[in-house]
Amino acid sequence: MTLALIPQPKKMVLTRGVFRLPPAGTIGIPGHEFEAVADRARTLFPGHVPVIRLPGLHDSLGIRLATGLKPGGYRLRIGPRGATLEADRPVSAWYGLQTLAQIAGQSVAGTLPCIRIDDWPDFEDRGVCYDVCRGRIPTLTELLRMVDRLAACKINHLQLYVEHTFLFRGHPDIGRGVSPLTPEDILTLDRYCRERHVELVPMLASFGHLATVLKHPRYRALAETNARWSLSPANPRTYAFLDSLFSEFLPLFSSRRFNVCCDEVGDLGDGQSAALCRRKGKGEVYLGHIIALSRLARKYGKRILFWGDIIRHYPDLIRKIPKDVTVLDWAYASNHKFQTIADFQKAGLPFFACPGTSSWVSLFPRLPEAMANIAGFAAAGKQYGARGLLNTDWGDGGHYNFMEYSWHGYLFGAEQAWNTRADRTDFTRRFVRLFLGSKRPALAKALTRLGDISHLGISGLYQSVWQHLFFAPAYDPLFRRTRPVMASQSRNNRIFQAPLRLDAALGRRTLDQLAGVRRAFAARRPGEDPHGVLPYWIFAVDTLAHAARKLTVLGPGGHDTPVGRRTLQREMTALKLRFERLWYARNRRSEITVTLARYNHAIRTMHRTTPPRIRPHREPWRGPFINSWQVSRVLPMQHSVARAAPVSLADRLHWRPYVSGETSTWTGFVNLHEWFADTDGLVYLANRIRVNEAGPWNLQVGHDGGVRVFVDGKVVLCQPRRENPAIPNRTRGALNLTRGEHEIVIAFDLDHGMGWGVYVCFEVPETERKPRRKGRFPTVVSYRQRISG
Repeated sequence: MTLALIPQPKKMVLTRGVFRLPPAGTIGIPGHEFEAVADRARTLFPGHVPVIRLPGLHDSLGIRLATGLKPGGYRLRIGPRGATLEADRPVSAWYGLQTLAQIAGQSVAGTLPCIRIDDWPDFEDRGVCYDVCRGRIPTLTELLRMVDRLAACKINHLQLYVEHTFLFRGHPDIGRGVSPLTPEDILTLDRYCRERHVELVPMLASFGHLATVLKHPRYRALAETNARWSLSPANPRTYAFLDSLFSEFLPLFSSRRFNVCCDEVGDLGDGQSAALCRRKGKGEVYLGHIIALSRLARKYGKRILFWGDIIRHYPDLIRKIPKDVTVLDWAYASNHKFQTIADFQKAGLPFFACPGTSSWVSLFPRLPEAMANIAGFAAAGKQYGARGLLNTDWGDGGHYNFMEYSWHGYLFGAEQAWNTRADRTDFTRRFVRLFLGSKRPALAKALTRLGDISHLGISGLYQSVWQHLFFAPAYDPLFRRTRPVMASQSRNNRIFQAPLRLDAALGRRTLDQLAGVRRAFAARRPGEDPHGVLPYWIFAVDTLAHAARKLTVLGPGGHDTPVGRRTLQREMTALKLRFERLWYARNRRSEITVTLARYNHAIRTMHRTTPPRIRPHREPWRGPFINSWQVSRVLPMQHSVARAAPVSLADRLHWRPYVSGETSTWTGFVNLHEWFADTDGLVYLANRIRVNEAGPWNLQVGHDGGVRVFVDGKVVLCQPRRENPAIPNRTRGALNLTRGEHEIVIAFDLDHGMGWGVYVCFEVPETERKPRRKGRFPTVVSYRQRISG
């Protein structure tokens, strides 16, 4: 007999024989604190009643307190006469029962195989973080089912990410029209979680990621900048506002922890807090906000957790974080430097490893990336003493990636959080057996193949290329790429980099592969798919097939005809209707219109061959982005970009032209990642500009990788820290330029592919904003060479 158990136990030995369950009997427990465990055991032992164990009397299942076990561990023994479960506390016995339930589910009815299991967790906290604020909120019934499935695999920590999707009575504008979670929902879910030994930890955006709140007129004054992305720590009303949110939200949770988020605060110091940041430094201002939130949370009996991406830019400040604050170290790449998690161990802080399911911005999860990311973080987290592993699942762009897609990632995370040395090569087979109730090898192979297909990504496009193709209008430049591009690909769950043509031939090959996957999913046998996920997976296959079919029609080498476009249009319309049915079957209405608008745009534009003319809008005192540059070859980085030497276009650095309007997906963004991918090192961008009006100017550089900027060989600004993502107005330098030509050179840190590129434009300083200065921005001197594609 081969058992498929998730998580895979540390030690397991199958022995000869079986235990035949009697029609009636007893479940012996050591005390009243084990009554809930006994109630769970009764579902596995029909006709049995719980009793207090007594020496000399036989129980079909005896649950015992034991010493010498590792924290959270249990010892399970099944012999011909019965079963014993030893644990150091009730929750450990609960974990043992989850293993026993999986064994029973794969055994002949009324029997259990004789077996010996010794098992314990690698991480104290084993969690899932689920996004409920990017467009889709499951019904309460679905959230309760989610808890049951997670608890069955020994997950004991759950967070639901909230920005604006909670019904605050004191702030009725927040949550209006988005089917928000209610206080009653939280109380019900919290109680349900406690009964299954899952801690429901509150999670509320408390710094950045608040555009959905700050858009309301009542709160706009709290925004750091007019972009209304982050709260301003320089505004005293910010903390009164947060306190009013906390006072409604936090008491609903029995957990004594609270995730305040505070990630990706890219606009800090660009608005209300500019003077404060100049005086104290951005890092100190950020840390001050974390400390202020910690004080607020303590009013409600909570200790805070926060995402660790911003504080990493200020390594000297990590040791100043209060020791009762937990850092959540996150990253989602398969090749992330997982060992850097040790930075928080060295500072003596509690910390979590936080990988992801790689399901967002994709039509189906990128399973190879998810498994590599989760396993890499789990191994490093265990090595350096992380308290827990929190597996994240986001919903960027409308949350069209259904929860049903993510269960492979959830359960792989559950296994790695319990047993980092579990057999990764065998996981998908065990997942199909346990979660789908199927022994079919073809189903496991099809799931692996689907993960390989979905993984495909090309330099310059965020996440899976198929999602971009699926929603892209017919005139998108994606369908006109004739040259091979460097692509991240996967075969049999192994990631590799290789050139790839995004053409009709790729579409045809992918359609052939997807046809086989669909056949395997559609051949559902009686008893398979107890959780009803296969209809969702088949929909994912069909969306990927539509994206591939668009390539066969619109891509290079395709057969682009009016009939072909009408066929694609009808197919997209049918997929939209299926999407709505699947959404409403298990989710609230929420913000489904976000994704439906993307479907409608793709449908409406299917007949167009050129994009509509849209006049770009910009502030009158800010010039257009500088799109054309000369880019050097990659040079070795010496210490830091802050020490980069000035260069000139006259230097022999293998300059080649780049025009962002021709190669970049984002208007005005100089996307170096498209050329250099995950390369490490230093590159220079150079330009000659013509100034028609002498005087002071501001040079705005929006960057993620560190930069050092020179004008005519002199340093005008330097910001060596990487801060993802790039936003157009991140760093500003003041210049005095004479009439005539000048040379701008930007030294840029690629940082192993984490530095993607820059936005660059000129701005009229506030003191010089007079009508005579409008429209007289410096212009780029034309080049003899032009980029060809």
